[in-house]
Amino acid sequence: MKIDPSLRRIGAVAIAALMLGTAPAALFAATPDDTLVIAAAIDDIVSLDPHEAYEFSGLDYVNNTYDGLVEINPTTLELEPGLAESWSVAEDGLTYTFKMKAGLTFSSGNPVRAEDAAYSLQRAVKINKTPAFILNQFGWTAENVDSMITADGDTLTIKVDKPYAPTFLYNCLTAGVASIVDAEVVKTNDVAGDMGNEWLKTNSAGTGAYVLKSFKPNEGMILEARPGYWRGDAKLAKIFVQHIPEAATERLQLEKGDVDVARALTPVDVEGLSGNAEVVIQQDVGGQVYYLSFNQKNEQYKNPKFLEAMRWAVDYQGMADTIMKGAVVPHQSFLPQGYLGALDDLPYSLDIEKAKALVAESGVANPVVKLMVRNAADRMDVAALAAYVPAARAAISRGNACSGAPACRAATARSAAPMAAVRAAARARLAGAGQVRRPHGRRAQPPDEPGRWHPGQGQSHRRPEGAWTVPRTDCGPGAEERAPHIEGGGGGDHP
Repeated sequence: MKIDPSLRRIGAVAIAALMLGTAPAALFAATPDDTLVIAAAIDDIVSLDPHEAYEFSGLDYVNNTYDGLVEINPTTLELEPGLAESWSVAEDGLTYTFKMKAGLTFSSGNPVRAEDAAYSLQRAVKINKTPAFILNQFGWTAENVDSMITADGDTLTIKVDKPYAPTFLYNCLTAGVASIVDAEVVKTNDVAGDMGNEWLKTNSAGTGAYVLKSFKPNEGMILEARPGYWRGDAKLAKIFVQHIPEAATERLQLEKGDVDVARALTPVDVEGLSGNAEVVIQQDVGGQVYYLSFNQKNEQYKNPKFLEAMRWAVDYQGMADTIMKGAVVPHQSFLPQGYLGALDDLPYSLDIEKAKALVAESGVANPVVKLMVRNAADRMDVAALAAYVPAARAAISRGNACSGAPACRAATARSAAPMAAVRAAARARLAGAGQVRRPHGRRAQPPDEPGRWHPGQGQSHRRPEGAWTVPRTDCGPGAEERAPHIEGGGGGDHP
């Protein structure tokens, strides 16, 4: 087997100024104490429309600008009220009723109504973007959703096509795609029947703690706290998120005090910062899964024996213990640990001879694997193992060997907090460490308050309790599309 060492990169590699034409150094120097500056790789953002966002960075944003009907407490894992104060299900299991909280408002000042909730769920189904399957699995279609989700006064009624475990529906309603938007504002910004989709890519219309002030793809975003947030006003007035995909650059800016949070650090960076008295490393758990997918338009990648060989070609534990330095754990099912329905079995381990035999049985002669990897330090480090580790090359030279390196990202998962496809549980890696810089004389530590930080991409951190919260996640059938073992060419990771 041959491996293309070019490792084609996906994502921007240039460092961009935050925004507004201001040089980063000047901007950071003038940052007030009530502002948090975050360095992160946000080139995964496809859209900021809450009914379209389905990536880590996009869900970070959604969770801080929108709310859902129900929430999950990340500590107790119990269901809690969101915008709905109570809910019930009929005896036949087909009809759910939600009573909306009174007195809540959107950032526009418009009241939150049952009509807004109905419109939001209907809209998510009708625009039918990537995360829509989370809702569509309950029998909702663009043709029937208006009759299956209705509003009457302060009551929202939801009908499903057949009985489900109520917790399954509730969990799915905590996903970002079930966010409640300001119907009046969104309708005003409808263009050619897009239901405001284009406008919401760069604007917010939610009930969350923050509103979007500025966003430039692959550069950054600015969020500003809104007064009157129903959970209590955020203590941090502004959040600056700067797109910096390079771990080395993030680490340098963290150590200099130019940023408060660095989210794309590698395990090596985290280890190197452990002795820095001005850096706080906090541990958390989460549900990010690393996987390798094979392009099913390539006939040889459809071969079951070949795919099975790749599963045996991965040194799962070796990667976790060495280049990832314990920041990940092996996991070999498509739902992360702790999710409803997740399996903890580990049927595969590194077995080069077995992988070689399976490749031979597959009939695939002289296979070539080209890796397409997102430009993030941890992904590149793992992918580079495929082309440059001497042991990998030696294994390849012995014949049609799957050295483990081509699939080096497969089935390596960062352990999940038990959250069963809901937004509020922590989603960082097992022992996913990160850093918060407290430069002397520069910035006061943000006051403590209930709130969770979603570590997101890279070797990230969780900051002291503040207003920036954990994004919701997705659930249900379709998650197999994000299988961590090889069913698929390029590596990826998903919530």
